[in-house]
Amino acid sequence: MVRRFAKYMVGKGRKGTYVNGLLKTVKSYIQYCYEEIGGFNTRHNFKNLYQ
Repeated sequence: MVRRFAKYMVGKGRKGTYVNGLLKTVKSYIQYCYEEIGGFNTRHNFKNLYQ
């Protein structure tokens, strides 16, 4: 789902730095949610668009 979102945003003409900023925000939110539930680490499951 996250990869599709990133591809969609790039397809809409958004710059990589903007998309990476959105991905960071989503990553932080998902990490917070899963810390409340337990058992997920976004550091290993998320990659930025451009590294």
